[in-house]
Parts: sequence; C-alpha cells; structure tokens
Amino acid sequence: MTLDKKKINSFLEYIIIFSLFIIGIKKGGYYKQDSLLGIYIIQVVSAIFYILNIKNIKKNNILSLFLIILAISYFIPVLFNAYTVSGALNFAIRIYSMSLIVLMVINSENKEKYLKFIVITTIIFCLFGFDELGNKYLDKPLESIGSGYLDEGTTRMSSVIQYSNLLGLLCVISSIYILDKIAKGECKGVKKSLYMAILYFFTLSIILTESKMALFIYILSTIFYCIIYKKYNIILDIGITTIYSFLTATCIAKYNVYLVLTVTLIIYFIYCYILSKDNKKINNVARIIALTIILVSLVCNFSLLKDNGLILQIKEYFSNFNSTKLRFTYYTDALKLVFKTPLTFIFGIGGNGFRTAYETVQTLEYISLEVHSLPLQVLLESGILGFISFVCLIIYTFKCCKNNTYKIMLISIIVFSLFDVFLTYTFMLYMLAIIIGSCVDKESLKQTKINVLSIIGITLFAISFVISTSEIIAYVVEPNDVSNLNNNLQEQEKIINKCEVVSVLSPFDMQYLKNYIIACQTYLDIMDIKKELYNEDNVEKRLEITQKIEDITNREMKYEKYNKYALDDNIHFTLKYLSYLVTNNYKDIKEGYVSYLENLLKNINRLKVEHAQNSLSLQLYKEYANEIKLKYKDINIILNSQKIEELLDAIK
Repeated sequence: MTLDKKKINSFLEYIIIFSLFIIGIKKGGYYKQDSLLGIYIIQVVSAIFYILNIKNIKKNNILSLFLIILAISYFIPVLFNAYTVSGALNFAIRIYSMSLIVLMVINSENKEKYLKFIVITTIIFCLFGFDELGNKYLDKPLESIGSGYLDEGTTRMSSVIQYSNLLGLLCVISSIYILDKIAKGECKGVKKSLYMAILYFFTLSIILTESKMALFIYILSTIFYCIIYKKYNIILDIGITTIYSFLTATCIAKYNVYLVLTVTLIIYFIYCYILSKDNKKINNVARIIALTIILVSLVCNFSLLKDNGLILQIKEYFSNFNSTKLRFTYYTDALKLVFKTPLTFIFGIGGNGFRTAYETVQTLEYISLEVHSLPLQVLLESGILGFISFVCLIIYTFKCCKNNTYKIMLISIIVFSLFDVFLTYTFMLYMLAIIIGSCVDKESLKQTKINVLSIIGITLFAISFVISTSEIIAYVVEPNDVSNLNNNLQEQEKIINKCEVVSVLSPFDMQYLKNYIIACQTYLDIMDIKKELYNEDNVEKRLEITQKIEDITNREMKYEKYNKYALDDNIHFTLKYLSYLVTNNYKDIKEGYVSYLENLLKNINRLKVEHAQNSLSLQLYKEYANEIKLKYKDINIILNSQKIEELLDAIK
C-alpha cells in the first residue's frame, strides 16, 4: 500500500467519524431526518474505501455472513409483513449501514481513532449537558443543524442526545477506555492526573443523568476490569471518585454549577497529581485523607442536605424502580406480537413495528415507542432469523476478541441494551458497530465457502443506496410551507405538484404523504372560501384534488397497517368529503355516497377493534361515531336509503 492510499484511507475514515458526530449531535439520530444525510455519507465513503482496499479486505468471512443475514432479515418484512413500510425500510438501511462501519473499523490501520472519537464526543455531550450549556449559549447554531434539547423541565442531564440513559452509557464506555490508559501506565504525571480528572468528570456525568442502569454497569465494569488485570488498588480510587462525584452532584443542585464544577475539578486534579507520584506510602496517606474529608463533608452537611431535600433525592434515586417494572409490560406485549402468527415469528414485523402495533395487544395503559430491550426488539422486528444472526454476531465477536478491555465495553453495551432503548438511536447503533469492529482482528476472521456473500452484499448496498439517494433528493425538494391559506389556487397547486414529486421519490415516507394531504386540503379550504365569498367553484378540480387525498390516505393505510394515525387521516378525509356532498345535496351519486360511508364505518370499527386497549384510540372512535350521528341524522331524508340507516345503526 502506498503512502498516498494510506492518506486517502485515513481521510475517508475521518469523514465517517465526522458524519457520526453530526448524527450524534442531532438527537442521536433518533428521528429519520436527523440521520438521513449521515447514513448517505457513510454509504458513499464506505463504498470508496471498499473499492480502494478490495484486495486487502476479506470479503467472504463468518462475520460478514452474520452481518448480511441480519441486514437481509430487516429487509424481508418490507416485502410482505411490515406493519410500517417506511419504518421497516429505514431500519433495514440503518442495520446495513452498521455492517459497513463494522467492516471499515476492522480493516482500519488505526482503530484507536474510533475509540478516541467516542471519548471526545462524550466529553462534548457532557459539557453541553451541564446546566444545558449548549442550550443557553449555542441555541442558534444548534438549531440551524437540527439539534437541540428536550423542553421537559427535568433535572436529569441528557444533552443534545436527548436521552439521559444513553448519555450515561456513553460515559461508561468512555470511562472504561480512560481507566485502561491509567491502569496500564500509558500516562504519567500531569497526563495521568488529567486522565483521572476526565474519569471523575464521566462519573459525575453518570450520576447527573440519574441513570441507575448506567451507574450499576459503571461500578460493575470497573470492578470487573480491576479483577481481570489485578489492579485492586484502583477499586479504592474508583470508590473515592464515585463518593466524591455524589458530593459534587449535591453541591451542583445547591450552588452555581460552573463554580462547583471548576473548584471540584481543581481539587480532584491536585489529588490525582499526588497519586501520580509512584510512592505507595504517599498514595495511601492521600487516599485516607481524601476519604476522610469526603465523609466529614457529608456528615457536616447532612442537615443542610436533608433540609434541601437532597437526601430524599438520593433515596429516590436508589428506590424508585417504577419505570423498570413498566418495561416488563413492554416485553410481555412484544412477545405477544412475536408469537401472534407464524409469519411474524419467522420474519418479524419490520423496523418501527412495535410503535405501530403495540396498541393492538396492550392490556395496561402506557405509551411506548420502543420495546426497551435490544434482543427482544431484534426478534420482533427481524424475526427468529435476525435474532439468531445477531446472537451469533455477538458470540463470534467475543470469540475473536483478544482484548479484554474491548470485551468489557461490549458486555457493558449488551447488558445495558437488555433493559433499555438502544436500537432506535442511529448513533448508538454505530457505537456498537465501532466496538464490534475494534474487538475483531481481520487476521482472525475465518473464511467461509459461501462465495455469493459478495453478490448479496453488493445487491443490498445497491438497494439501500438507491433508496437513500431518493430520500435525500426528496428531503431537498420538500416544500417548506405546505399549508398556506394566503396562497392563491395557482401557488397552492405548485406546492401540491412539489409534494407529488417528493412522494414519488420517497413513496413510503409517511411524513411526506401527510404534507401532501395538508397541501391538498389547504387547496380545498381556499376553494371553500372562494365559494362562500364569490360563489366560485370548480367541481371538476375539486374532485381531482379530492381523489388525490383519497389515494394518499389509502396509501397511508396500506403502508401503516396498524397505525391509528393513518386510520385517523382516512376517517377525517372521508367525513369531510361526505359532509361536502351532503351540504351540496349531490343526489346523483347515491351509490358512491353509500360506498364512502361503508368505508368510513369499516375504518372507525377497525379503530375500535384493533386499538381497543388504548383509551386515546377509543376516545377518538367515540368522537368520530358521534360526529357521524350528528352530521348525518338527516341522510335518509336526503338519499332515502335503507342501507344508510342500517349502517348508522351499526355504530351505536
């Protein structure tokens, strides 16, 4: 390999890293639009990297087999079983892009840069999270790139990733990396003190996120690390750091956050500098003094802490497990969906399937968009084939990994993801890809005789690349103002045409389809105003726009099979159209009217039956049922149809 190719490879890898950072800072890539461009760049750059290094990449290996099977498992439900086609496609592309990152990291000549990236990114996220620093001083720049903070008034630190538990997990992974540098003596003096200060910073951040799972994994993983590497003295240091971090957290709640953070960091840095002198007597004396000061501080401030409710907060922190109990309800409902039919068990219901279908099986009132368990979500979304491939992928990664530190990182992620949201955040999915890629040495990869892997991989790349390209173009083309009653009909028609182009480029994206509906409905609203004011109406054009809305709402229901919002759109449209027909006394289309009413009643019945366990859905059903009875009580007079009477009686 020439020097130039090395430089090109390194440049491409840094582009990937930058893309990952942008995804992370944009709410962790939770929403599709926040990860769209990043995923596209990853696809393009990884393709260039693959072509440049095709001779050195082991294409047909066991790891690639598991990754491709997992990717295929997410693509299969799109064909015939996806509860939401848009979500299924989005997740399938995410999973395949994850496999591209894994292979890039494995074939990198400097894997360390990816782990350093995780640490640096976590530091930035934590800095942004303290007192919502970024929200106060970087509001405009963050808003310009689609980033921002949650407006929930919560005391938990979440930063721009917008989920406290995931920020806590990032701190855990980064802490293990920093701990490894300290324990192996790769830093001395001031540098060692700086690394220990960073470790304290991460510990404090974990506590401020109030993530019990992250704190549990942090303590367990550090102890596990110390036992494996026989660094028992570090356990005491971690204990002191954790207690000191709790004390700092209570002070932050009472005093100025920046003052407390600055003072405690300086004190801790001095303490660490003393420990960096390799003198056991001095180190032990320093530890005893530090522990004594911390305990005395806690005792002296006990009444103050109690008066300010901080003792109660700490007690609540370790005693409130209501959210944990509720998650077992999610797991139960997810398993109901998994075993609903043999088809769902074998092939899954596609990405984003749980958020669409959970209302059809839930027995307790709750709102949850994820299963909150990575293995269960993989099983539900990709079926038993995807689940087996994922388990085999993790087991094979452990088998190939020679670095115990990386194993601890991977264990931390897996344990965390057993009980929390993980898969739906693109950034976290790619962090898992980096850890897997770091664990596996390409020389240890075993070749497989399945030579069609390359062809399948290229096919999957082509599919995902075409879809991503069309979505990027649709995102650029999408009109900004789809609903503007100040527009004249010609201007609104231009918006409709633009929406139509976008819906062709990305036909399964529900957000684009909803914008299309809004644009068409606005056109009809403008027509209604003109008719009322000037008695101007164009029945032919009205029917054309109405037909567009009908087609779009039918597409929504087709691609979002169990989504009550798709049903809502269809019912709302049908009600409005029928209302127009009744108001204008269109007696010449009796059969069409009956057909529309039958469709309307069928859909509100679906809303009642499929979402019977959800009170919000039932409330929506009752509102629609009452609206039908109120609006069409005189239908028999207008249309003189016994069929209409029978249909209306059916909703009582």
